[in-house]
Amino acid sequence: MRLRRSAADSGDPQEPEVGNELTFYEDLRTPDERTLRFTPLGLATAHIMRPESSADYLRSLVGLPIADAVHPDIQQVLLRLRSVFHHGLFDYELFTAAGDLAYLAVEGALRRRFILAYDGRVPFVRNDQREELAVADFDDVHRALRRDGAYALSKRWRLAGVATAVHPGFDASLTGLFQWARREKLLSGQRNRVIEGAIVRLRNYVAHPERYHLITPVDAARAVRDAIEIVNRLWGATTEGGRLYPGPLRREPVVLARSPDASSQALFHPSLLPQDVGENGDWNTVILLAVPHEELWGYHVGFETTFHSTRLLWGPGLMTEALDAWQREGESWIGDTVEVLDRVFFVRYPPGVDEPELPRSQENVAALQEEEQIGRWLVIVADTPFAAVAHARRHVIGHDAMQSGWCDECQTTSFGVHKTLAEALADGHERG
Repeated sequence: MRLRRSAADSGDPQEPEVGNELTFYEDLRTPDERTLRFTPLGLATAHIMRPESSADYLRSLVGLPIADAVHPDIQQVLLRLRSVFHHGLFDYELFTAAGDLAYLAVEGALRRRFILAYDGRVPFVRNDQREELAVADFDDVHRALRRDGAYALSKRWRLAGVATAVHPGFDASLTGLFQWARREKLLSGQRNRVIEGAIVRLRNYVAHPERYHLITPVDAARAVRDAIEIVNRLWGATTEGGRLYPGPLRREPVVLARSPDASSQALFHPSLLPQDVGENGDWNTVILLAVPHEELWGYHVGFETTFHSTRLLWGPGLMTEALDAWQREGESWIGDTVEVLDRVFFVRYPPGVDEPELPRSQENVAALQEEEQIGRWLVIVADTPFAAVAHARRHVIGHDAMQSGWCDECQTTSFGVHKTLAEALADGHERG
């Protein structure tokens, strides 16, 4: 099989060679050598993949499931998006086309979800007045907000919500649609806010191209996968294997044991305790509910210091004691699931101390003794405890003030400093 001459050889985008050695028809069904050099192990310079293997690899890159709940029209948009990506096997330029279309697909899905949320009758409020705008599609909303001068309607009226009261300042832009979806609890995640902002900028770039650009299959696949995940979430579904909305993760009982000098650590299922207790009976041990295969070197009792949340079932104590506890109570220790996005953390500044403690969960702070509750408390929403403590260290001013709201530097949302744990818990319950 002949392969197309790589555009990299000439430095210019590849044009079909009609009437030359390769006819236009043959060119359309000939794999692009540039694509065949992208392999699961990285960019190959000394060899190329077989076309059949490359096709399987490309399908696997964008094979995330599309939720059944997604509107059929939007499902078709995503299927076409995947098809464009797959055809990058024959034309490397189509990866860029797929990546560009992914951002437009997200915007289209947001527009359709907006109309469906209001069932074609969009409510606006002003003081005690309420008016409904009958619309056939989102263009009707866009025109109504911008008629008689930019944002005329949005200045006089406020968009009413479905799951929230109002959406002040809604202007029918892509940024406004993302903000609307978040207030309506359709989208979540602190890191995902950054990705949404990037999508807005990239959408504007691809909608108004001023220069030629080319992206790799890896970048295009990420754009397509992110589009599928965001669309799934807009219709209430998470995506197994996704990076943005993977859904709750399963936790199982696990033994975490450390040698007396803390130089060694072991992780294993409690059922293996009888095999280990003979040699390591004096090891410091806890039994946790944890996400399987997670590295737990940073675990500290009473704090949130691992990537995913853990729950203490027993300990700390010696491994011999852990075995006794497992034999007595093990049947009651069953697995559960844990959310990975928008976790609420509580961070304490003890009296007279300028350095914050490690983050705690609501379950952690509920077990504190009275003397451990004294101090200033921060309530921070983050996807990981590392982001929460980084924000507490960077943005607290003295003990009484801190940057509140969304922080794009730390990818967190914070809600000020509380004088007591009771105030912090009340605020955390509202944020959770």
